[in-house]
Amino acid sequence: MLATGGFRSLSMGVQDFSEAVQDAIHRHQSTLQTRWLVDRARAVGFDDINIDIVYGLPLQTETSFARTLDAVIGLAPDRIALFGYAHLPSKLPHQRLVERAGRVLDRYERATLLLLGIEKLTGAGYLHLGLDHFARPGSRLVRAAEDHRMVRTFQGYTEHQADAILGVGVSAISSTPRMHWQSHSELPAWERDVGARALPVERGIMLDDDDRIRRAVIGELMCYGAVDLGRIAGAHGLDAATYFAREIAALGALGELAGYDAEARTVRTTAFGRLLVRNICMVFDRYHHEPPGLAGAAGEGQTQRFSSTI
Repeated sequence: MLATGGFRSLSMGVQDFSEAVQDAIHRHQSTLQTRWLVDRARAVGFDDINIDIVYGLPLQTETSFARTLDAVIGLAPDRIALFGYAHLPSKLPHQRLVERAGRVLDRYERATLLLLGIEKLTGAGYLHLGLDHFARPGSRLVRAAEDHRMVRTFQGYTEHQADAILGVGVSAISSTPRMHWQSHSELPAWERDVGARALPVERGIMLDDDDRIRRAVIGELMCYGAVDLGRIAGAHGLDAATYFAREIAALGALGELAGYDAEARTVRTTAFGRLLVRNICMVFDRYHHEPPGLAGAAGEGQTQRFSSTI
């Protein structure tokens, strides 16, 4: 039905093919089922297929994750998203079930799996784009990156920015140039509103001018590892050195992650900084300054609000 309607891109979540890991996260999906879906999608006309895999899940090991990576590569998707598991049981209580199944991996174990993923996927010929996406040379996403059209959305990277992104399912996030909103995260509330022919919206936010400026800066860093602050500030009638004075000063504390060229008014990440680009983006995120510290590192007595950056 979707192919008949003109859809050509399809994304499917795999997370991990290890049976032990699937038991721990209560999500079962075999390689055979996934192969059937990929083949079926290709047969009806989908020419841009993405597979999501996740590192940092309980019971993952280098050996088991290498097998998952090999299996995903064997499916030959056009692109692969390698996401880090965001463990936030204070915000998502059902994640406590994951804790019962096994210890949540620490940042060093997560980093090891991330580097393994990068090595495996690039070794198989995929190009590493942005923070966590890999795509085949010549694919739509690669062409968009080469043409500087790639953008970061709530779902990851895509080849162009639509005026509006509409999410229709439970917990789906929608956005327009001036708003973000999210559907109910609980099915009964979502069903109630849909049954009443009402928008099933749980929360939303209106974006002010500062939000839109910072969204542009963070988007450029996420996609390309560099951003021309002068161009973005100038488009809003602002002076970059003045408007981003605090952020420019804070960049100096990032050491080998990124640097600021005052003459070009450009922030540029290092190769190492590309892997930790979220830490660089935090400098420009006004909502992240409390609690202080790196994402995922809540202070004593504080509730963790953000996922780990790696």
